[in-house]
Amino acid sequence: MEFLMDPEFWVASASWNPIELKPLLVFLFALALLLTWLILVVHRVRIPRTSPSDSPAPLGPLPPISLVVSAHNERENLKQNLDAWLGQDYPDFEVVVIDDRSTDESHLVLLQKQQENHKLQVVYLDPDYVKNGGKKLALTLGFKKAKHAHLVLCDADCKPSSDQWLKHMAAAFQPGIEMVIASSPLIVKKGFLGGVIHFETLLTHLHFLGWALRNKPYMGLGRNLAYLRTAYDRVGGFSQHHHIPAGDDDLFVQSAATATNTAIVLNAEAFTFSPGAQNWKAYTKQKIRHLWVGKLYPGQVKRNLSLFPFTLLALLASWIYWWVQTSAWIYPALATALPLIVLWIVLHRKGKQLQMNQFSALFPLHLIFYGLWYLYMGIRVFFTKRILW
Repeated sequence: MEFLMDPEFWVASASWNPIELKPLLVFLFALALLLTWLILVVHRVRIPRTSPSDSPAPLGPLPPISLVVSAHNERENLKQNLDAWLGQDYPDFEVVVIDDRSTDESHLVLLQKQQENHKLQVVYLDPDYVKNGGKKLALTLGFKKAKHAHLVLCDADCKPSSDQWLKHMAAAFQPGIEMVIASSPLIVKKGFLGGVIHFETLLTHLHFLGWALRNKPYMGLGRNLAYLRTAYDRVGGFSQHHHIPAGDDDLFVQSAATATNTAIVLNAEAFTFSPGAQNWKAYTKQKIRHLWVGKLYPGQVKRNLSLFPFTLLALLASWIYWWVQTSAWIYPALATALPLIVLWIVLHRKGKQLQMNQFSALFPLHLIFYGLWYLYMGIRVFFTKRILW
């Protein structure tokens, strides 16, 4: 460590070479892109602080709600979550569960609960007769069964964060609003995979919530989404993409949402929690499905979503270029550390607010893995012709 006391070492480390101007310009360009993304998209996603006494304040009476849930072999999840759905503090609502060709005891669980609570309605798709179903068919039949014009959706494995969930979703239906988009954090196990899932899901949330708050909605999550029946009927339901075994949330939002008819609910009392993938195989299958559907997004949406990956690519190029072109390490070190620290702080805070923060301690590692992982997944998806649900 004696070299640290040598003045010549610090002079050489901080010496400026004109050849460094090019990597400096690349770095400044990448930094400008990063700040643009943080200010225009990420900064808009702010979770309000709540207390147990807080409650949404609608302008008028709360509308009747139909909560619609599709379930395929979800016996255990139904046992755990039915009471949370039926126990919502809401004046007038029903819960419509579609038993989508289940071969376990889901139907028995639903029948028993239906006898106990009149709010529960059940649609049964017999697996012996319905061979080519899928979530879109199940939801379509559920909407036909639903009595009310305001539809709220979640998945069978989702549990609301509070009994005020439906109130927050319904209160967002102000005049002119046809669709409500909300957050759904994932519950993951400790470990690297859990951090990967939280990091990727947080970025997904920041993108679709941030762009929606900029009046450019392109996606919602089927595990926490609401819309009017009239909006569903206006675009022909899922008919535009009925042949695709996915997209009941993002592709539908793209067909029905506009800059003026969409509201965003960010209150933590309106979260729904769902378990993340339990292993790498399940996570990879899920990501292939999501990225494959992403190929069908409109060009403008793809360009918006490319801002952050392009920023990472530009930063990486500037770092490598700078380190290779100079023997002085202080300037490239600062160029590497500055955006990394800024991004670390911002994503840590947003992850804490959205309750997806397991990646934070190993953030640099997750950032590198994210870039490599998505490059690998992008190549796989490019050569994938079709997907299965």
